[in-house]
Amino acid sequence: MDAFLNKINHAFDYAIRSNYAIFDSEAKIKQRIRTAKNVCIYGAGGFFEGYHGYLERFDYVCDSNKNKWGTLIFGKKCISIDEMLKLEDLVVIIMLGNYQDTLKWLQEQQVEHYLFTEVFLNVYTEKKDSVWFEIERKEAIRALNMFEDNTSKETFTEIICNRIAPMYAEKTFHELENSNEYFNSGIFKCSDNETFIDAGAYNGDSTEAFIKNVGQRFKKIWAFELDEKNYKDMCKNLLPYKKTGDIELLNMGVSDFNDEIPYISEETGSRAVQTSSNVAKVCKLDDVIQEQQVTFIKMDIEGFELSALKGAINIINENQPKLVISAYHRLEDLWKVPLYIKGINERYKVYLRHHSPMVWDTDCYAV
Repeated sequence: MDAFLNKINHAFDYAIRSNYAIFDSEAKIKQRIRTAKNVCIYGAGGFFEGYHGYLERFDYVCDSNKNKWGTLIFGKKCISIDEMLKLEDLVVIIMLGNYQDTLKWLQEQQVEHYLFTEVFLNVYTEKKDSVWFEIERKEAIRALNMFEDNTSKETFTEIICNRIAPMYAEKTFHELENSNEYFNSGIFKCSDNETFIDAGAYNGDSTEAFIKNVGQRFKKIWAFELDEKNYKDMCKNLLPYKKTGDIELLNMGVSDFNDEIPYISEETGSRAVQTSSNVAKVCKLDDVIQEQQVTFIKMDIEGFELSALKGAINIINENQPKLVISAYHRLEDLWKVPLYIKGINERYKVYLRHHSPMVWDTDCYAV
């Protein structure tokens, strides 16, 4: 525990001392990608396939696998290493889980390069000052002390270091990655009589994963999706499962109030912004579900998890459902989400797991 505590203190000290320098670095990197004459992604494997679409631009792909050279990958030419090194005004974006050797090699070649994780590090976090970090340090340490296992404490500590003070991180996001998100984490098992709430259901992929996990045996599902297009896709994708059980699909988001909000749609996620002309309903889960039993809640709602938990406080108090809550959209979610859950009912045991090779998909599990 002392080692974790010391690392967290070092990370917060650096964030304060540097005026949260890593936050500003992301904006500078994105601007450099916009203005460089040539942008080449290095690494054409699963990481690239899963996440390249989030980049504003790239011109080429390069990979150590010679069989890929000369081919088109997602519409971009895969060039050889020699071809890449000859490009003028070049920026290389590394898209590898295990990137250390490539990073060292590019440094030796004096090629300007960035990790993909550096391009998307803050998610929706805003710039924080030293006063904020001093206050939140105490909360982060309080959360560290309440996690149930060393894996959670290590994940929590390393994620914080990666996000605010990478020089103190001993493991990368990829090294912390656990592929079994939501239903196969090993923290708890699903029964064949679950009543499941999927908040932030997107196109129904996580609901479908739940249905398959329980062998299509469940009591009730409520799937909430704010965005109209994603909602229509969800209805289509989940139609084959409607006959297997009671599935209610709702075109609305979840929060701690009932109203309409402006929002923007960003591919896999939708979030509230005051300037958008798109409008959608949000609701309190307590008001929609009312007296019905709930055994499992999953939330991934683009940084509004704390608000949604407040709107489900009666359900959580009365039913004590299993919880999987996204805790990465804002830096402070890493500790505020588990602290809030523990505050609702101190009998909850809380855990933390990370599920991607980058900053996304750090989840708080509670049972």
